[in-house]
Amino acid sequence: MLTFLAHGVERVLYVDLDAHHGDGVQDAFADDMRVLTVSIHEEKRWPHSGLVHDRAAGGARNLPVPRGFNDSELDFLMEHAVQPLARAFEPQALVVTCGVDGLAGDPLSRLALSNDGLWRAVERLVADQPRAVVLAPGSRATERELMSGVKNFLPPYAVPSSITWLESMPRTPTGKIDRRALGSRFAQQSDEEDV
Repeated sequence: MLTFLAHGVERVLYVDLDAHHGDGVQDAFADDMRVLTVSIHEEKRWPHSGLVHDRAAGGARNLPVPRGFNDSELDFLMEHAVQPLARAFEPQALVVTCGVDGLAGDPLSRLALSNDGLWRAVERLVADQPRAVVLAPGSRATERELMSGVKNFLPPYAVPSSITWLESMPRTPTGKIDRRALGSRFAQQSDEEDV
């Protein structure tokens, strides 16, 4: 999201499709009206934040859902809440975090989503956006499985040539992302553009 903003994108929509509230991203961009965060997460689950009335100074929408939340309910929320929010915000870029802990049977939550349901949600979001990044944190999928899924819904020109797995984001002493530690491509961009 920082890269989009640094390159002149004026509005970024962040959608978190994970069993846990996207509190870190919401808090990081709470005072930046160029970013709208939308989090669909299991209610009453760690970190016990993201209540429906929590709007983080206007830049967030939280949709806590009950245990057993399933694909048809996700379809409904996408059609009647998330997509209308996206249209009203008119983002120029989209970032989707699609965690796997909301899948039925995952021990970290009590949601009942399927891979198909999550992919449908991602497809709906990506279809209307000029730029999109889809992240799969905590995925137990192999690179081959993930690349296969990406190829099934992205046009050929948008399929990445490779996927980089990060266990965690390196941080500076002040808590910002340390681009130099990410590798030469990111360090060069940081030096040239002071992002």
